[in-house]
Amino acid sequence: MRASRLNCLAPLVYLVAGALTFGWFVLTPTGQAVDAAALGATLGLLPFDSRMAIFGAIRAYSWVVLAIAASVAGAIRLRRGQWRPVVDSAVSLFAVVIAVELLRESLGRPELGIASYRHNTWPSVNVAVASGLALACTRLSPLPRRPLFSGALACFLAVVGYASVTTSAHRPSDVLAAILIAGAGFAVTRGGGPRQPGSVAEMIVEGMLVLFAVAALGTISWLWSSGSVEPASSGWACLLAVSAVSLMVILPERPPATIGVTQ
Repeated sequence: MRASRLNCLAPLVYLVAGALTFGWFVLTPTGQAVDAAALGATLGLLPFDSRMAIFGAIRAYSWVVLAIAASVAGAIRLRRGQWRPVVDSAVSLFAVVIAVELLRESLGRPELGIASYRHNTWPSVNVAVASGLALACTRLSPLPRRPLFSGALACFLAVVGYASVTTSAHRPSDVLAAILIAGAGFAVTRGGGPRQPGSVAEMIVEGMLVLFAVAALGTISWLWSSGSVEPASSGWACLLAVSAVSLMVILPERPPATIGVTQ
C-alpha cells in the first residue's frame, strides 16, 4: 500500500504544481503582472537582433535535435530487445502532447487589465514536446551514465525554456507548466515500469524545488515590474526558475529493485 501511494505521489506533485502556476499566474492580477513583466527578459549579454536570432533558432530546432537523440537511443534499446522503456516513453510523450494541446484549447485567459497577450498561451506546446523528448532521452540512456545525461538535458531544457521567454513567444508560467506536465506524464512510468518507491525526503526535495522556482521567478519579476531590478536580473531569474523545475523533473531515476533486470 505504501509503495502504491508513493508511485502516485510524484505525478501528483507535478500536476498540483502545474495547477498552482495556472491559478496564480493566469487567474490573478498580480500573477498576470509578474508573468507579463518577464516577457522578453534578457540576460544582459546580447543585443536584441542577436538574441532573437540565436534563441529563436534554439526554440525552433531544439525538438529536432532531441527527437533524433531519442530515436537513436530507442533504436539501440530495440536492437537489444528492450522494448518496454521504448513503448513507455512513446506512450508518455503522446499523452503529454495530447494533454497540453487540450489544455491550450480548453482553458481561457481572463482579461484583468494587464498589458500582455490577450489570448491563452498556457501551457507551451513547444516546451512540452522538448521536455517529453528530453525525458525520453533520459529514460533510454544507459543507466550508469544516466546522471550525466540528466544534468546535460536539464541544462539544455532550461535554455529551451528561456528561449521561449526571451523571444516573447511564451510567458514564464507557460514554460514551467509545460515542464511540470511532462514530468507528471513520465513519472507514472519511470524506469520502464511503475516508479520505484522513493523516500518521503526525496518527495519533499522535489516539492521544495518547485516552490523555489516559483518563488525565484515571482520575487525577481515582481521587483522588476516595480522598477527595483534591471531587466537583465529578471532574465537570470527566469533561467534560474526554469533550471530548478528542469532539474526536478529530470532527476535520475531510481534503478529497479528486481535483480537481473537490464537497463
